[in-house]
Amino acid sequence: MKTINIPDDLMTLADVAAMTALSQDYLYHIYKTQIPHYMFGTTPRFSKKEVIEWIQSKRVYTKKETVARAHSYCVTGRHQ
Repeated sequence: MKTINIPDDLMTLADVAAMTALSQDYLYHIYKTQIPHYMFGTTPRFSKKEVIEWIQSKRVYTKKETVARAHSYCVTGRHQ
């Protein structure tokens, strides 16, 4: 039988809402296409680690950071 790796830090939609300060309604509308999740029947569960990674992927750089990254790229020819 195949072994399945299930994260031990699973959270409900309500837990994610409390963690992110986003409404459950908003999260319900976006989770299927934007937030990594696991389905147990019709109930979604979210790994805390994956939710944190998703939040971090949404970060918008400041103008100062963008200019510094662009300068670094122009000088080195590589992304940071």
